[in-house]
Amino acid sequence: MTELLLDALPTYGLPALFAAIVLACLGLPLPASMLLLLSGAFVASGDLPLVATVLTAFASAVIGDNVGFLLGRYASTFLAGHTEATEKVGRYLQERGTWAIFLSRWLVAPLGPAVNLAAGAGATSWRRFLLPELAGEVVWVGLYISLGAAFGHALAMISDALSTLIGLATSLTLMAVALKLLWRRGTKDRPSIGLSKGP
Repeated sequence: MTELLLDALPTYGLPALFAAIVLACLGLPLPASMLLLLSGAFVASGDLPLVATVLTAFASAVIGDNVGFLLGRYASTFLAGHTEATEKVGRYLQERGTWAIFLSRWLVAPLGPAVNLAAGAGATSWRRFLLPELAGEVVWVGLYISLGAAFGHALAMISDALSTLIGLATSLTLMAVALKLLWRRGTKDRPSIGLSKGP
């Protein structure tokens, strides 16, 4: 699938890039970041126009993210049994989730589709979701197209390095969340020790 998509970009150009990014934002395992790197290389070689490529990548990412948000919002109305869980996620994103939304666009991108759904399913307002989402996609598109344009001769090396970095960041993020949940559960289940007052 990856090789097919990479071969499709030179043939079909920006429509292939648009479709792949939208589907990747919805959770399909497609090499959207690699396609952006390749697009940057094509921009540098003059095979793709810079402005159209940047706008296509940005628009497709925003559309995919917001479709995921809406899917989470409407799916939650049919999942009555998960109301409490989705409300907890929504409250977390409402209180401290701006950075989670922003970083999941580019630094921990594998978590992006899940964050989109969780934000929609919870109590996060669309406006509160949209601002960090837009900022994060600006970073993602700008970073990857710039790297592809600058290091087009070493795309495989750059892609491997970024994949390793993002994989490490994602693993550390998940580990931190798991440890925090375990710590909270431990403190919640720990019996409180009180001093009894004398007569």
